[in-house]
Amino acid sequence: MLLLSKKESSNSFAYFFCSTKVLIFILLVIINTSILSQDKNNVSSKKDSTLLKDVQKIDTLVNKREKQLSVKDISILSDDFLEYKIEKNKIENVDYLIFSDVFNNHSFIYDKNLSSFGTPNQLTLYGQHSNKISFLQDGIEINNRFNSNFDINNLLSENVSQIEIIPISRSFLFGTTNISSINFCTFEPKTNKPFSRLKFFQGSDEEGFIDGMINLFPYKNLITFFEISNQSYDGRYSNSSFSNWKGVFRVKYIYSEKLNFTFSYFHLNNSIQLNGGIDADSIRQITDEQNFDNIAFNNVLAPIRFYNKYLTTENDKIILQTLAKLSDNNLTKISFFYQNEKNFFRQNVIGNLQTNVFPIKRENYSLSKGFNLISNFSFGDLDLFIYSNFERNQLNSQVFNKQNLLSFFNVSTGVTYKIFNFAKQSIFAKFLTQAQSTYLGVGTDFNITITTPIKLYFGFASYKNPMNFIERRFALNKNWSDESNIKTFESKIFYTSANMILNIGYFYLMNDNFLLPALIFNNYKNDDIYFVKSINSKNSGLSSYIKFNYRKLTFENSSSFYFNNEERVYRGLPEFENKASLFYSDILFKNNLNLITGFNFYIIGNRFEQRFDFEKGISSSYFIFLNDNSIKQISDKKFSSSFKLDFFLIGTIQESAKVYVTWENLLDSKFYFVPYYPAYPRNLRIGVSWNFID
Repeated sequence: MLLLSKKESSNSFAYFFCSTKVLIFILLVIINTSILSQDKNNVSSKKDSTLLKDVQKIDTLVNKREKQLSVKDISILSDDFLEYKIEKNKIENVDYLIFSDVFNNHSFIYDKNLSSFGTPNQLTLYGQHSNKISFLQDGIEINNRFNSNFDINNLLSENVSQIEIIPISRSFLFGTTNISSINFCTFEPKTNKPFSRLKFFQGSDEEGFIDGMINLFPYKNLITFFEISNQSYDGRYSNSSFSNWKGVFRVKYIYSEKLNFTFSYFHLNNSIQLNGGIDADSIRQITDEQNFDNIAFNNVLAPIRFYNKYLTTENDKIILQTLAKLSDNNLTKISFFYQNEKNFFRQNVIGNLQTNVFPIKRENYSLSKGFNLISNFSFGDLDLFIYSNFERNQLNSQVFNKQNLLSFFNVSTGVTYKIFNFAKQSIFAKFLTQAQSTYLGVGTDFNITITTPIKLYFGFASYKNPMNFIERRFALNKNWSDESNIKTFESKIFYTSANMILNIGYFYLMNDNFLLPALIFNNYKNDDIYFVKSINSKNSGLSSYIKFNYRKLTFENSSSFYFNNEERVYRGLPEFENKASLFYSDILFKNNLNLITGFNFYIIGNRFEQRFDFEKGISSSYFIFLNDNSIKQISDKKFSSSFKLDFFLIGTIQESAKVYVTWENLLDSKFYFVPYYPAYPRNLRIGVSWNFID
């Protein structure tokens, strides 16, 4: 549990755990090397005839391992959607501090970056809050079932082989009650030799990360995988330290090249202090606006909003999975899952108590059990998919003082076929049942190759969607409808040539029952958010992406623009977001070094102050005054566009080791991604990763 005396306790524990983890990792590598060496000696001592038979057996076994089915083979998006996927090699060439950094070149993904390592940033996709996004791992939803949220810091990021960003016209098909979807495919090393990997980085304020993984073959068709990861941060401002431990153990039995079984166990322990940003009102009481930044960006002088607020999360997850190639034209994955999550939320109950902060001591528990089915069929020019999910949730919270049971069952199916040699159409539908109510949805999309370099995508969907648990329980008006009618549209045009990639996209989302979140206004600093108004919301945006190569120089730029100022304030979005890179890449020293180095540019448009209810996983730009039910913006102060420049260098040595160097915020710009959470000052981060084979 994370307490106020962070540096005395957390440093010793972090050092102990880091040391233990590294020792365990080294021990596993030594054991693995010894086993392999012993196997080689045994083989070399046999007679020639026996040796030949053994070699044949080994060849057969090697083929099984190399040709094993993996979850990536049954991904949610087909190869018609390559532009919506992020592959492993791209992920590894991003020196990310927060895993959401890997989305930098993708449209309509905005990270509400709170500029403190480990603080639960809220990712938005197509303008949807993170509690309206289904975060999937191999097709299974991993959101917290209590608040329908997911903290990207809790993802075992090095265990991701591919990310699929589902187009908004298709995203309702997956998960349960959410509107947008992202799928993370698990990393499974396909190698006939033991594999291990170590990654580490260190930054300012004791900002650190270490991850170790090892893949072993203890017996014939059996593969074991183990990974453990730790992140920690001492914090720049008071009450902002962070510690995160997570790991996975996986056993895979390869019955044949067409059938395998996998058991996975995942564990997480996460503790984060939540200071709520700087206390702007207190600063204004002691200085004028001209000197405001001199105090706000001074981590010693600046007062914060909460000195005794933190959240601890424990998560255990078990998955039993069968992956089978039932015929030449079918691949099916069946998974049974169990997920148990505990959240311990504390505010103003220990240490030096604040007089104007309400004391809170609550535990929230969620237990989810169910099964998931994904099946893909291919019949020449016609493809068919089936996605089905059943889960039963048991929710216990001291907010309600009672247990809540909630069950879902949904089936989605779709067919894709060629309508011309240059065009494919997909038609899809979803059936969802919850609490004896039924919800239906349909949609269609088209992939059209206009000419060889030009491709067009557009899709539509219309469906009914139930409110999630947090919306039902924290809506001020219980007479509001508990379902929404949603209509979505997305279109993109892609141009690809030898030296350039260009795409331009547009999305539109209509929700006739969007629930507006707002903070209850009172004399306490509670940041307690409820849903206070039902709105007929119409949200839309425009995006562009360009990548241009000239010899050894590459320029890359991704921009997203959000229309309608009122909708932007509802959702806490900036007017626009622009991310660009200019870098040099070359292979040097007789093909021994692959160098990528250059600059990242980040510009964020006009935006307003937001506050966060970390227990519910909601943010808002509004107050509600319960005496007259009036709703008012927290502040009408508009924060103008801000700019940040980073330098980065990534060197890959002999395709085995990577060195990362990032000099962040070179110009030491003073700004807020989200007011009032001061952005990182100029700082240096250095890291290394190393792959070991054999």
